[in-house]
Amino acid sequence: MGFKPALELEGLPALRKPFTPTPGLSIAPYKSPHYEGSGSVFFRLSSNPADKRLGLFTCAHVSHPPPLFNNKAYDRKKASHLREDVLLLGTESFNKAVGNIMEFIGTEISNIETWESNLNEIPEPVEGEHDRFAAKRKELVNLIDAARNKIGEADRLHTYVTKNFTTAESRVIGFVLHSSKIEVGAGGFMYDWSMIQLDEDKIERADFKGNKLFVGTSLSHLLVVVFFVPHQTDGSFSNTGGNKTKDDWEKYMFSQPNDRRGFSTPKHMLLTLKGYVTEAEMRNPQNLDFHNVQTLLAVKNGRTTGTTFGRVTGLESITRVYTDHNISEKALEYIVCGYDTKTGRNDKFSESGDSGSMVVGRDGRLIGMLTGGGGPADATDKTYITPYYMLKDAISQKFPGSHLLDVDAE
Repeated sequence: MGFKPALELEGLPALRKPFTPTPGLSIAPYKSPHYEGSGSVFFRLSSNPADKRLGLFTCAHVSHPPPLFNNKAYDRKKASHLREDVLLLGTESFNKAVGNIMEFIGTEISNIETWESNLNEIPEPVEGEHDRFAAKRKELVNLIDAARNKIGEADRLHTYVTKNFTTAESRVIGFVLHSSKIEVGAGGFMYDWSMIQLDEDKIERADFKGNKLFVGTSLSHLLVVVFFVPHQTDGSFSNTGGNKTKDDWEKYMFSQPNDRRGFSTPKHMLLTLKGYVTEAEMRNPQNLDFHNVQTLLAVKNGRTTGTTFGRVTGLESITRVYTDHNISEKALEYIVCGYDTKTGRNDKFSESGDSGSMVVGRDGRLIGMLTGGGGPADATDKTYITPYYMLKDAISQKFPGSHLLDVDAE
């Protein structure tokens, strides 16, 4: 059974997104389904048009965590070699995604009960009644009908998902083709990357959207729209679907009137990914943020925090510690600070489980892969990324002829 990618062609995209091959993907090793992370962008693994193999880029510590390896490079060189399978949705992510469907249905049922109670308080229609009664009655009936339609759609999604993807085996999306040794490499940057080869029968290629990053409305926003409680921090709702609106995108990605080059709102909130940000631009960014400060504006979608906006704040030399791997290395890292769309201040850009996400510019160009974070939780939080302009060389050396999947060419 393939994962249906037609996200924007159907309703309730925030509920559907986790079950589709749409960046960023929530992934986990089959052997360690509780050790979860994010898949970032898709690659063609060969320049040969007849070779249709697709790869998914992520971190080595996501695809091959302890105790699967002791920080050694891994390659699956022959088809006869045992596979290190990778899941779309690890245990927690799958349970949360299914739970979100049920909670959404419960929310809509509660809304219907409230609206029906309000409807019963309106007098029966009579000739010559006040316009406000007719308008309120129509509004409530429309809300109830829309909610019932959403319940039906969510229920069908729940049936489809639980019927086809409940077992880990049914969620295998591919296998680890290569996993790098986690170490400081060219340019002094930390190299922590892996390529997953996707199983052809798990991607419905006719409708595959490829490298389009989902930056749409989250479940929490859907709940706000229907006048119910928003996302809670106790884990009751997963943020995986993204959590930004079109208004957020326009206000914070293109906030200054004199900095609206290439202004656009992604269609269906799916941002097409193309090209990459050069080293020169990383060092001399030209975007202007909400406070009219020159910076490089960024966005990512990760397994844990969904869609977050950020600002690439510069290059630092730091000591990176991978506790699970007993690795401590001094490396160069670009730092991204979160960009809160409520206040315009710095906020958390990522959390545990977002590793492997691709941080991209507002124009869809790749900036760098998220490998970890640090800093106090209640202050300016730092996210570490390895720039793509360096990673692309490592990828090309390992997979000659490979290239970022071109959305327009598919």
